Amino acid sequence: MTALNDGSASSASAVSTPTPAGLLRRLGALLYDTLLVIAVLMIATIPFLPFAHGRPLVPQEVGWPAYVYRAWLVLVIVLFFGFFWTRRGQTVGMQAWRLRVEDEQGATLTWPLAVRRLIFATLPWLPSLLFLGLAERFNSPPFKWLGMGLLLLGAASLASVWFESQGRTWYERHARSRLVVLPKR
Repeated sequence: MTALNDGSASSASAVSTPTPAGLLRRLGALLYDTLLVIAVLMIATIPFLPFAHGRPLVPQEVGWPAYVYRAWLVLVIVLFFGFFWTRRGQTVGMQAWRLRVEDEQGATLTWPLAVRRLIFATLPWLPSLLFLGLAERFNSPPFKWLGMGLLLLGAASLASVWFESQGRTWYERHARSRLVVLPKR
């Protein structure tokens, strides 16, 4: 009888310990959410179309509205992730892959923590985006290759989940959050 109680006690403690999300689940949820964010950004672009007059929404073509447009897109992305992460801890892609983002104590993220997580998650990708943008602006193959190479930095930030003892990425440690797998219903 004692062995039975010990087994159930250990299984109860195993249930309370969250399972960290693996890389493939993270990538699956990221793909789903990327498609959804693209659709949301397309809708968010509609109010700026009258300023474009059939031209690209870049400063060289339309002037100051391009800067407002870029700031608007960043705000929409922050609101998208912040809304989902602070409500249930799940975006649509995370729901499909049974993932939940939470703070280190297992609670839903607050807005400051959600913004912090988003900032830290995007940091490894910024050098690549910078050089790819410069490559396009100056038609520079060396900048393009450097930008493509720096994409590895972003991939390494995701792959860091394999090397961390708690199965978190480096940006999750710095943002004091974690991505966990929810049990099947």
